[in-house]
Amino acid sequence: MPETALGSFPDVGASYYLSRLPGFFGEYVGLMGARLDGAEMLACGLATHFVPLEKLSSLDDALCKATTGDPKIINNIILHDFSNKNPTLKEKSHYFRLKTINSCFSRRTVEEIISALEEGDKKMDDWISWTIQALKKASATSLKISLRSVSTYTALRAGVYLESDILPHREIDAVDPKSRHKGNLETEILLESKGVNYTSIRPVYIYGPGPLNYNPVEEWIFHRLKAGRPIPIPKSGLQVTQLGHVNVSKSVKLIIISKSLR
Repeated sequence: MPETALGSFPDVGASYYLSRLPGFFGEYVGLMGARLDGAEMLACGLATHFVPLEKLSSLDDALCKATTGDPKIINNIILHDFSNKNPTLKEKSHYFRLKTINSCFSRRTVEEIISALEEGDKKMDDWISWTIQALKKASATSLKISLRSVSTYTALRAGVYLESDILPHREIDAVDPKSRHKGNLETEILLESKGVNYTSIRPVYIYGPGPLNYNPVEEWIFHRLKAGRPIPIPKSGLQVTQLGHVNVSKSVKLIIISKSLR
């Protein structure tokens, strides 16, 4: 690998990043399984800094010698001393095909995408011909699921809501723009601005076994119940919540995908 792209990435699925790519580049990358190099990631906005391979060792030394944990200072070390702000895209970069990608991969179905590509293939374009053949060789079901996962975002958290003692809690309740899950709200705004159809799921507290449940923070509740110990109730005691099993959350997502494929 000739270079490294650096950035700050939230703990979300791949569809989150693909949905944030310019135009319909995310649909192209998701369906084609395209691999982006450091320069392309910087151009797409997935990365914030580009560090050439030959500078990585020096960057590592500089970070080790830093006497502060201030993110601004650390960022300045990378940005001003080691990063390349304008790396050159390779001649055959996918990014140079963004105009054609936006035109063809903006379609709602895989079949429509292929038809749009075939219409453009009348110009005897080798890249378009290769793209068509790659799509036709791939699993039709996998392509449909990939397209759906990129064009929709279906895993938002209930933590985005503004705290309230008014019950019951409803999906239309006010949200907190300062929530630690505000990235989820920003994703909704982005999808709406692009005119993308999406389904927003806001599960409450999820429990169940890993690896399906990557963050079993509610496990302590069940340990206390089993041990016969009391469960502490915060504040006024009106903050009633729900616990949903991880398999239920998984089933809901599968139902949404299966219905969209019909």
